[in-house]
Order: sequence, then C-alpha cells, then structure tokens
Amino acid sequence: MQNQRRDWRHVLGFAAQVAGLFAVFYLYVLLRVRPELFYQQIPDVFRFESSFFAGFVNRPGGLVGYATAFLSPLFAIGWAGALVITLLTLFVCLATRRFLASLAGRGGSFVYLVPALLILMVLGKYNHPVSLGVGQCPR
Repeated sequence: MQNQRRDWRHVLGFAAQVAGLFAVFYLYVLLRVRPELFYQQIPDVFRFESSFFAGFVNRPGGLVGYATAFLSPLFAIGWAGALVITLLTLFVCLATRRFLASLAGRGGSFVYLVPALLILMVLGKYNHPVSLGVGQCPR
C-alpha cells in the first residue's frame, strides 16, 4: 500500500513539473516568439478536398505533410499557434523520455528536456515550427 502511494507521488510530481515547465514554455512562445509571424511568413492553405489529400498520399511522408498543412493555419491566431508549438514540443520531449527510459532503465533525469531547448533555439530563427515537430509541408 505504501509503495503505491510512493508511485502516485512520483507520477504527480512529474506531472506537476512538466505542467509548470511547459506553461512557462507556452508563455514564452506566445509573448516572445509570437507564432502569428510564422503564418504571415508562409500563409499555408488547407482544404478538405480529396484532390488536396491525394497530393499528399502518393509520396513518402505524405501524411505527415498533410498533418503539417492542417496545423499551419492555426498560427494565424497567436494563442492557438503557441499551443500547437507547446504540445508538439511536449510530445517530442515525452517521446525522448520514453526512449531514454528504454535505454537506461529510468527516465527521471532532465535530459529529456533538451529537445525543448533546441526547438526554442530554432524558433528564434523563425523557421516554421510545425515542420520541426511533424514534418515538412510541400510547396
């Protein structure tokens, strides 16, 4: 019984740590990086048509490009773009933690946050952030 309490404390502590860090990440992206500038740089159009979808299916990585084209218009709204960037970065960091846990047997260190720092560095150069987390959008 006491072992289960320790496990729940560990999980809740980790969740609180991740929520706090990525809340700060979200605010930084929203207020400092300003995601609406990405949409002004490359205004991608997404259409719910079979001809638009067919252009993505016939090549490798097409579904990833389709997901990128789907998420890109959200950058016209600053808070939604910051949320997309934050969630994609969170997923990349959690996948890194899972990978490190499978290699080393535990994922408790802060090394899994390195991708978040690298993504913030790239965001400062105003490259399109969805292609970092999902893939490259065709032109």
